[in-house]
Amino acid sequence: MIYQNLTAAQTNQYGLILTACGISFHTQKAGKSWNILVDEANMEKAFRIIEKSIAENQTASPSFTADEYHYPGIYTGLWIAIVIISVYVAMMQSGERKLFMDQYQSSAMRIVAGDYYRTVTSLFIHADAGHLAGNAIGIAIFGTFLCRITGWGVGMLMVLLSGGLGNLLNAFMYGTGHISIGASTAVFGSIGVSAGYLFYVKFRQINIKRSSWLPIGGSVALLSLLGSGEHTDVAAHFYGLAVGIFLGILYAAWRTHLRRTPYQILCMSIALCIIAGCFFQGY
Repeated sequence: MIYQNLTAAQTNQYGLILTACGISFHTQKAGKSWNILVDEANMEKAFRIIEKSIAENQTASPSFTADEYHYPGIYTGLWIAIVIISVYVAMMQSGERKLFMDQYQSSAMRIVAGDYYRTVTSLFIHADAGHLAGNAIGIAIFGTFLCRITGWGVGMLMVLLSGGLGNLLNAFMYGTGHISIGASTAVFGSIGVSAGYLFYVKFRQINIKRSSWLPIGGSVALLSLLGSGEHTDVAAHFYGLAVGIFLGILYAAWRTHLRRTPYQILCMSIALCIIAGCFFQGY
């Protein structure tokens, strides 16, 4: 164990640093706090890297901190996961699974032809329980982390936009002959938004320009670890991550305004209208 009694934000920040440096670690829940555990062979190296990052942050301008505008105690990612699970259950119970998937899946040929609604609806469609479980857990973890930075409304909209735009770019890349389903593009979009936000905040700080790239490196490492493999749409994951990083930088630049409650309500309303409109268009 190298650190104990950490907040969730500190645990995620240190975890990104260790991931970017290729050091394996485990997190351990201890009451309301968290511990980070590293094997003995890497303990000294991990401690040195994190302490260096802490020292650099202490010399930075207090006007820009990674935990600025933090929203503790919200579980938006978990609620999104529950919605995804509910759609899957409704699809399976309807007896029209094949029709449902044909109508709402991400078909590159149909999207290029103008069925743009599929870029959003496909995020809610899953092939089986295993596929669903992986994405539901991913969105619950990374979506909640993101929304604790951005707020519940802005975070939900950015999860949706990163997933939908990622699918759109993927469809235009393939052009035809490619079909995909699942929320994984949005999962990596969530990771990208968080990484883009942390990159911007750190880049604006004094004396830590170099370490500002660690969140980007960590997100790419997560893409290689979690987003590649057999039967995975690596290109969609990459585009979701890339769009997410772009949106995270935009949010970081405008966060002073977007953190206000009226903007949170507006963004959530826009997200819900997009989802409802896309499903209605495909009905």
